[in-house]
This record gives sequence, C-alpha cells and structure tokens, in this order.
Amino acid sequence: MGKWRFSSSVVFLGWTVWLLVLCAAAGWYAGVRIFELGHFALLLLHQMGLLSLLLLGAFGYGVQIIKALKMTPRVEAYYLLSTALGLGVLAHLTYVLGMFGLLYESFAWLVVLTGTVIALIDFYKHRKVFQESARLPQFTWFSLFMFVVLILNAIYPLLTGALSPPVWWDEAAYHLAVPKIYINHRSIVYIPFIPYSNWPMEGEMLFTLGLLLRSEILSHLIEWSSVMLTCWGLYLLGKKIFSSSVGLLAGVLFLLTPMVNTLAGTALIEPTLTLFTFLAVFCFVEWTETLQRRLLVLSALFGGLAASTKLNGALVPLILGLLTAVVTMMRSYSSYRWKQSIQNFVSYGLISFTVVMPWYLKSWVHTGNPFWPFLLEVFGGKNWDALGNEYLLGFIRKPNLPLTPVNWLLGLWRLSTRPLLFGPLQFSVGMHYWIGLPLALPALLWGRSSLRNHLRTLLMITLIFYTAWFLQTHQSRFLMPTIPLLALLSAVGIEWLINLCKEQLGLLIRSGLALFLACASWLATPESRAQVNDHWAFLSGQLTREEFLLREVPGYAAFAYANKVLPDDAYVLLALYESRGYYLDRNYMWANPISQRALRFEEFKDVSDLANALRARGFTHILFRPVGLERFTYIRYGEDITRLVRSLLAQECRLVYSTPELEIYELVRQASSE
Repeated sequence: MGKWRFSSSVVFLGWTVWLLVLCAAAGWYAGVRIFELGHFALLLLHQMGLLSLLLLGAFGYGVQIIKALKMTPRVEAYYLLSTALGLGVLAHLTYVLGMFGLLYESFAWLVVLTGTVIALIDFYKHRKVFQESARLPQFTWFSLFMFVVLILNAIYPLLTGALSPPVWWDEAAYHLAVPKIYINHRSIVYIPFIPYSNWPMEGEMLFTLGLLLRSEILSHLIEWSSVMLTCWGLYLLGKKIFSSSVGLLAGVLFLLTPMVNTLAGTALIEPTLTLFTFLAVFCFVEWTETLQRRLLVLSALFGGLAASTKLNGALVPLILGLLTAVVTMMRSYSSYRWKQSIQNFVSYGLISFTVVMPWYLKSWVHTGNPFWPFLLEVFGGKNWDALGNEYLLGFIRKPNLPLTPVNWLLGLWRLSTRPLLFGPLQFSVGMHYWIGLPLALPALLWGRSSLRNHLRTLLMITLIFYTAWFLQTHQSRFLMPTIPLLALLSAVGIEWLINLCKEQLGLLIRSGLALFLACASWLATPESRAQVNDHWAFLSGQLTREEFLLREVPGYAAFAYANKVLPDDAYVLLALYESRGYYLDRNYMWANPISQRALRFEEFKDVSDLANALRARGFTHILFRPVGLERFTYIRYGEDITRLVRSLLAQECRLVYSTPELEIYELVRQASSE
C-alpha cells in the first residue's frame, strides 16, 4: 500500500484550518466569549514572546559552541543542540551576574538580547540552509495523525499550568523562592534554611532570569519548552534508528505520560534535567556509531549540564563516562586500548566537571563543603550535621520499597499499576508503555543489525538509569529522565511489529494504535477537560492572579493577609513544616526540622528557651501550619518538636489570623524586668 504524500503547504494549510475549526467548535460548546479569547490571546502572545526571545538568545550562545566543534547547519540536530546548550550558557551567565551582585532587570535583558542578536545573525548567514531544514517532510496518514496528536498533547500543559501562576508546593518552597531571594539581594547569597540552595541550581538560574524579566510564568514555559525540545530529540533519534514515524510515536508516548504533561506546566526542574540527560545519551549513541570526537564532547557537555541541574544528575556523566570507556575497550584492537579507554573516561569526566564546577565551588564557599551534604566527617558543613542527613535523606527515601531483586524486576510494573505508592497520581508513569516495551525485546533479537546495535545500547543505558533511580529514591517523578528512553524503546518495538506483519495486518495495527492514541488524548478524558476548565478562569481573565491563588492554593489567604497587614520589617518563622516562602513578601525563615539545621529544636531546653532564641534572632511573627503534623512524627524527636512548638504558640504568642490551613501568630515581646 503506497504512502499518502502531501506537499508542505497543503499540510500546513490543512492543519491550520483543522485547528481553527476545532477551536471554534470547542469554544462554542464551552460557551467561551470573545473577550475571554482576546485576553487569552494577549497572555499567550506576551509570554510566548518572552519565551521566544529567551530561546533565540539561548540558540545564539549555544551555536558558538556548536561551531567551535565544527558542526554545520546541515546536521539535523544543529538547531536542537545549539538551543539546548544555550540554555545552559544562559543559566551560567545568570550565575555570573548573581556572583557579582548584578541581578538587575537591565542586565537580564542585556544577556538575552545579546544572544538574540547573535542568533539572528546566524539565521541570516545560513538562511538558505535554514529554509531547507524548515521544510515539512512528506507524511503518511499515520505520521500526520501522530503529528496532530503530538501538537494537541503539547497544548495541554499550557492550558493546565504553564500559563498560570505557580501552585505546586516545591516550586513555591524553593524552585522559585530561591531565585526570589537572590533577586531581593541582587546577588547569590547563602540561604541557611533552604538546603537545596546549596545544590546545583541550573534550572533555578533560568527561573531567576524569568523573574528578572517580570514573568513568573516564563519559568513554567522554560520547563514546557524543555519537554518540547526533548520531543524534537526523540524524533531525530527515532528517525535515525528506524524511521520518522518512530520518532513521532516516541514523542507522542512521551507526552502521554502523566508525569510529563504535569511537570511540563510547572517550575519543577525535572523537564530540564530530562532534556540535558537525553541529549547526553543522544550524542553518546551517535558517537558509538561514528566515533566522532565532537559527539563525545557534546555528550560530556550535556552530562555536565545535567549534573548542574540536580545533585544526583552527577550520575549521568559518571555512567556515560564509564560506558565510554567500555565502548572504547570493545571497539579498539590496538595494544593501547586500555590507555585509550582511560583517556576517554578522564576527558569525558573533565569536560563534565568543568561545566558543573561553579556549583560545587559555590557550595564550598557557602558551606565549607564542596560535596555538601556528603562527606561531613571530612569537610564538615555550615548549619548542617549528621542528624540533618538522617532527616533529609530519610524523607527522600520514604516511599522506597525494600531494595530486593524482586522489587527491582517489578518496579516499572508497580509504578504503572500502583502509582500512589510512589507519589501523587499526576506524577505516575501510566500503563501505555506496556504496549511497546515487550516488543522491544524481539526487535532486539531479530531486527536488522544496525537496529539491534542501537537497541542494545539504549536498553543498556535504560537499565542502568533505572537501577540508579531504584537505589536512590522510588519517588516516581525522579524517574522522568529515563522516560524518553522508555518511549523510544516502545516506539521501536511497535514499529518493528508493524513492519513484520503483512501489509493489511500492519494497517489494522496502525488503525488500532491511532484509536488508542486518540482515546488517550486529553480531549477524550473528562478529568483532563475539567482541569482545563479550572485554569480557564485565569487564562481568560475572569480571575486575577490573587483570586486564582486563593482558589487553588490551600492556605494562600494567610500569605495574602501577611503581605497586606504585617509590618514591612516583620520577620516571619514558617512553622512547622510550612515552606512556601515564594508567596510571602516579608523576610522569613523555615522552621522545617527535616530541611534545615540553622534552628535545632531538639537542643532547646523548654518553651522559654526557644522563645528567647527566636526573639534574639529578630522574629516577630510565626506562620503555623497545623494540618498534617502527624505525618512527620516518624522522625527522631518529631513528637517532642511538635509539642514544643505548640506550647510556644500557646504560651508566648498571640493569634492574629486563622484559616483551616494556616494560622498567623505574633511573637509577644518579653516583658521588661523592673
């Protein structure tokens, strides 16, 4: 059966008309009014305009590295690799601004616009090549269908979070709170009560840039664009391994993953970590085929950016560096293969370490320990100790199953079938990978030689990444950097089966798969459509930012009260496990025993001792979260700390505001002795 082929103009026109008709029908069905669409259009234009400038600026910086590695615009991944590298460069430049006390809006614009100008110059110089690469390929009906589904699934995170104010706990606690503190001080300062600020924070530097450009939504869109860039990478790698339809299918499966379309609309840094990790693997896989040195350098650079994004991201360059040594050993037939193997491992590590080194240096300066919070017995750690590690690492590993071979074998199945064991349902993996993953094994055994080689490499890396996750924490969202590999393996398995079958049966399988993808889309899911409706009130201008947060964030009313009523010089203690300081426009500090050791509750003798210590530190108010305290009594001294703080509130404080979620107390001044 021949392919249905369409010219690029017909495809573009057909897609545009279809999308307009769909939007008009959906709007009519939902009763959307013209002024609501106008408000949404202006919001979209403003925020997407900022994102476009930032991505252009990223490309402008990244393309200089690509050119230095002798890569030309005719290489398919030229624009993808340049943009992703440039995001790392922008983050590092923001880091430099912060270290020199230059976190001002004017400098942020200077950094972004300089990169944008460089990008436009490069586009102009290579405009003919760019026009050729921008042409749409010829589509089969199935590829066209998957492209449409891909676009629709990419829209969903925009409507359910990416274009809305931050509502997730961790983004309000530190992913956006730390950049806000840095901006308030105009520099990167030591924050004793947020331990995560001592870790690599590449993604948060991009958020800092967004906040400097007066857009908290831009932080969400940076993560959304990281997911889109990952889909682009999946398309290119899938096309190289098998066909363009494999790449498209991998992108669709990736976006159908609940954790992916949830995190794509937040300021949590897993999407950026996933992008850097996947591109490190992308370049490594390409290197195993061509052995081009520049691909190994690129893989090491992306490995360094992964390590710069999250503390455990350092495992990415370590794993790929070791695999580089193994591949060199297996591919080399000279008597010096041991030497070559070691040289490749060391050079890979040095490149990655050079990228992440500024973050380790910052940790060293701020805490006295470059590997904080580890090796405390060697380097020590400012405002930290062994009990802090017991609390923090214990909390991270709290969802863990016993580390047994059986649990390792059944891990992915349990993630799919019992997702609530490993985190919120929105961060689940989903069941759809079980359609294609089992088919990757026969494809590995009986596929063509080049396919088997690629699958062997991808499967090995996937298993190693999965094992590394299993040995650390079983929280599902921390597995996201491995999800693109699962999507690619699944897509290859499905396409292999289709090609193996007769033409009529292949058409039947494609039709069934198309039906499944359509039914799995958010448009076919009542819960997903309801989520869109919940956010539409803000997107359409019916709710202000403040009204939206009051509706969506439990306890936000207390933060709003504090911002309006408390004195400008108030110093607020967030207690006991409340940590969403991004919502607070007053000076504050966490009291969270799990995540800070600047205030060590177990060392206070009684309520009076604690109250005097707080007054000496200048605290004037306490914002107390009374709900959920029973969840933290498992930690050592947990029950004693809870009783101590409750007694403090009863004996030394005065209640000034209360909601079911949060209470605000004034720390009563100590009576002066006569």
